[in-house]
Amino acid sequence: TFASTEGKGSEVRKLSLMQKFVVLSLAAIIPTGVVLGFILSRQIEARALERARLNTSLLANSVIAPLVTPDDLGGLSPERLAELDRLIKERVIPHYVAQVKLWNPGGRVVYSNFPELVGKKFGVSHHLEEALQGELPSHVSHLEAAEHAELRELGEALEVYVPLRLNGRIVGAFEIYRPYRPIETAIRADQRRLYAFLAGGLLFLFVI
Repeated sequence: TFASTEGKGSEVRKLSLMQKFVVLSLAAIIPTGVVLGFILSRQIEARALERARLNTSLLANSVIAPLVTPDDLGGLSPERLAELDRLIKERVIPHYVAQVKLWNPGGRVVYSNFPELVGKKFGVSHHLEEALQGELPSHVSHLEAAEHAELRELGEALEVYVPLRLNGRIVGAFEIYRPYRPIETAIRADQRRLYAFLAGGLLFLFVI
């Protein structure tokens, strides 16, 4: 009887030790998984936005810029405006682009695929100023400013400013809006794959 009782006590102690080990392992693995998931998901989002920003710059430089002449920055005639508008709507808008603006260095909209903005002067914002200095600023816009009235149905948009270089000089800048929803959908899909892979890896580690 004594041996039986001692055996049961040993089993209880072993079980208790196993339970403690499981709890401690989970206590280490779960926070690690949460932190890793957060860091990696932010990296996925940052990479997706950077990719979209660079693709937008490539689109502006390779497709839109060749359509613009130095004389356009001084103002477009109705005929020239119609021609440029047709070309941009044919070659640019289909590439997940919601709006294109061409700014001159004085902060005036020389061209937009929304005609009511053409000729208006909104001033030189800090993003436009950065673009005129050769930088490539971008951010996710909530489209709350007055100039965004035509785009509010998008909810959010990736706004990218691209320097316009002609004959080696920066003579203006493009402001291009891309719907954020397709970008966000791709980000969420990549994040779900990450979480599934991470959960599987941590589960395997726990089993080991």
